[in-house]
Amino acid sequence: MTKEKLNIIVLARWFVRWNGMSQVVYNLSKELIENGHNVLVITYKGYADREWVQEIPTMRINRSYHNLLSLKDIAELLREYDADVVHSHGLLGLAAYLSKKNYIVTYHGNWPMNMFASTSSFLFSFTLLPLSVIEMKKAWKVICVSRFMKKVLKNAFDIDSVFIPNGVNEEIIIDNLDPHKRDDLIVFLGTLSRRKAKYLIDVIHAINSSSSKRVSVLIAGKIVDKSLYRSLIKIPNVNVLGYVSEKEKLEILRRSKVVILPSMAENIPVVVLEAFSQGVPVIAFKVGGLPDVIINGYNGFLIDRWDVHLFARKTLKIIDDLATYMQLARNAVSFAKRNTWKKIAEKYQKIYYQMLQQTNIDKTLR
Repeated sequence: MTKEKLNIIVLARWFVRWNGMSQVVYNLSKELIENGHNVLVITYKGYADREWVQEIPTMRINRSYHNLLSLKDIAELLREYDADVVHSHGLLGLAAYLSKKNYIVTYHGNWPMNMFASTSSFLFSFTLLPLSVIEMKKAWKVICVSRFMKKVLKNAFDIDSVFIPNGVNEEIIIDNLDPHKRDDLIVFLGTLSRRKAKYLIDVIHAINSSSSKRVSVLIAGKIVDKSLYRSLIKIPNVNVLGYVSEKEKLEILRRSKVVILPSMAENIPVVVLEAFSQGVPVIAFKVGGLPDVIINGYNGFLIDRWDVHLFARKTLKIIDDLATYMQLARNAVSFAKRNTWKKIAEKYQKIYYQMLQQTNIDKTLR
């Protein structure tokens, strides 16, 4: 089939910088546009980044995403637009089903790992999750960003899916790895929530009790759990910045030696690949899809849940042993180069063309 220009509609509940799924939508859309395709993102008015909507054609729905009537509004929009591909990043694919259009779903969720991470996550399991399962059951194709979640969907709901990981921007990957420009700095990047940071304080205390020197810990990300925040700012060697821009995030990574990710539940967070792109190894608990990107002893360390003392020892090994840091850092950069958004977009394009071809065949048969 000729690789023609496609009209692609992307459905996303959120299109904001602090959300990992949104970053996938933004970066994938950006690559598809650079490849010559037409992309329109449909999202909600209160969850659309001002700068992103200047870069990516975006339509914002006035209703709240909690209001299921918004599905009817989106379905009507889909009937108006001549889209070759409809690509949903969670729940809004139901609107495509209502409009009788074939669609693709990328599933970014953490269920069932995050089921008990918070009250909202627990309620999600009994409210929105069933709708998400219906959305995937009705989709032409389901894509998972981790092999772990691919197995979960198959075992729990008998949903077959294709594994396509998240990526990293090729232009930000560093060329020169100079350890002399690195501080003995430990970084946590991500939303400060119970799911991501429940064990963060325990890990920091274990690091402090295991080290003969005071190692700086920098925490950057949207503050959701105020109790965690109040506890963290009391620790002398911890600096909590809150949300930072993409530019600031890269600047932090380029002077740090290790990123710690003591999450209770993860699929494949974009921040891991961003850390690798800047020559920063990542240490995390062995949960969810993280083994798909963090290869133990190659570009970071995976720790059995919830061994905070081993977590601390591996963190300090990277900080204190230059040879260990350099080996992991070089491998991290190599891994990032193999997983750029440009390469990931090509995999999505292949699926788009397959769906379009099948759709055309179905129309001919009718």
